[in-house]
Amino acid sequence: MINLKKVTIACILGLGISAMGSGILPSDYSLIPIAQASDTYTTHGYTIDTSSVWYDHDNEIFGAGVTDPDGNYFTATYKMVKVSSSPYQIDVYESKNNGPWVQIGVINNEASYQIGNKKTGGFLFRTIADLAARTVGYEKMF
Repeated sequence: MINLKKVTIACILGLGISAMGSGILPSDYSLIPIAQASDTYTTHGYTIDTSSVWYDHDNEIFGAGVTDPDGNYFTATYKMVKVSSSPYQIDVYESKNNGPWVQIGVINNEASYQIGNKKTGGFLFRTIADLAARTVGYEKMF
């Protein structure tokens, strides 16, 4: 004979464990925390709206909304174009506000943080690249 009391308790325990498990590890869980919508990141006086950061991994294009030190908002988009079959021969281009692409550097055996300078916006490239990588679960781009 089935003991209804034991079956009810087992069902409640099973549902409780199931609910706890889904609360602990939601379906969109990532090991790398992605910035909250209201977060910003500041570098060299430029403020990056982390909620606007995006990354098209297949096409190696990424970008974000940025506010410069004077309060002007613009979009910064970057693309990496392989020059050769070597993974360290990559041209880096920047487009501001969907304008023309301007080459700001080359990734080769040198570190990527050396791309560009304050005038060309190279420091934004490195920062936005790392923030973009986090949107797909990586800690940093390079």
